[in-house]
Amino acid sequence: MSNTFGLTGKSDDKEYFRLSNAASDEMIHALVAAGSALAETEREKLMIVWLGDQHTYICGIGNVGFDIVEMPWTKDGFESEKAFILRCVEAAKNKLWWDRLGPELEGILKEELVIPWLESFGKLVEKMTVELVDEEERTEWLSWFGKLGKENIIREYPTCEKHKGILLSMYGCRFCVELNENGG
Repeated sequence: MSNTFGLTGKSDDKEYFRLSNAASDEMIHALVAAGSALAETEREKLMIVWLGDQHTYICGIGNVGFDIVEMPWTKDGFESEKAFILRCVEAAKNKLWWDRLGPELEGILKEELVIPWLESFGKLVEKMTVELVDEEERTEWLSWFGKLGKENIIREYPTCEKHKGILLSMYGCRFCVELNENGG
């Protein structure tokens, strides 16, 4: 089963690509590592926390793909949020913080594979416009932190001590999740 990454998810939307479950996780691993390094503002951190939530072991096989419009964009901050995500894509392509994953996960990100996936993802983000922003997506996602008693994640933005600064998602550090699922 594969994951589809698209712009809007509408039936006439021809802007998408598909990745296997492992490939999807690898691409998002690279984005979360780079984004954790770059995120400074609350909105930037929220975008990375959201990406961190998208993990096969948490969401299930075939459930990690998403449409760019589902990300927690805001209308008033859209241009800076979009610029940030595009910076994350470029930084991930340059392997920013890949070394933070530690020896247990060494080799999990294969440059020759991950970079083309990041390029495809970046092309989708480039096509995102403020007119496509649905702030209800963001509001609904944020409500889950309260329901799960995880409000501290979006208030304090804790990071993983083991993986040296990787922002935690609702489910913890995505790299620790990876290790636990793979016997690390």
